[in-house]
Amino acid sequence: MSILHGFPKGLLSLVGSQAFGTNPKQLGDVVAPTIDLRDLYLLSVQSSIAGSAAAPAAGFNLCLTVPEGNVWRILAGGGIIVNGAGVTGDWGLTIKPGGGSEVPLTSVIATAANQVRFLPLTNGPIWASAGTQIGLNGSALVGVPGSCTVSLVISGVRA
Repeated sequence: MSILHGFPKGLLSLVGSQAFGTNPKQLGDVVAPTIDLRDLYLLSVQSSIAGSAAAPAAGFNLCLTVPEGNVWRILAGGGIIVNGAGVTGDWGLTIKPGGGSEVPLTSVIATAANQVRFLPLTNGPIWASAGTQIGLNGSALVGVPGSCTVSLVISGVRA
């Protein structure tokens, strides 16, 4: 054991000791390093998934739902909007944790007629619990878009 003398500034936060102003008198001889293997494991269960909304309209268009008993780590992905002739609107990729309130994942992007737009997911990774819904939110729509799809790269694990 090592004996500590005086007040080691910053040591309490290093060893995670909060003793209301008293310092530990001895430290163990061995400081054991740890290796986080979570990312290596999640890489082994990585896959890509896609889902589409039938007849997309203004508001939230559900494309994917995290199944019961699962947790997804969303690594990358985005949404795709296909507009036909005379169709315009504003779209954003959205998540509804646990099926609750919508949280935007991308900024809203305006789409023009006869245009295919990709809305990239730029923040992540994102952990999504069972029941979480991922989709595209449309607003200021003129006409009916041809389709909207969400594609994601995930690591899916059992909860």
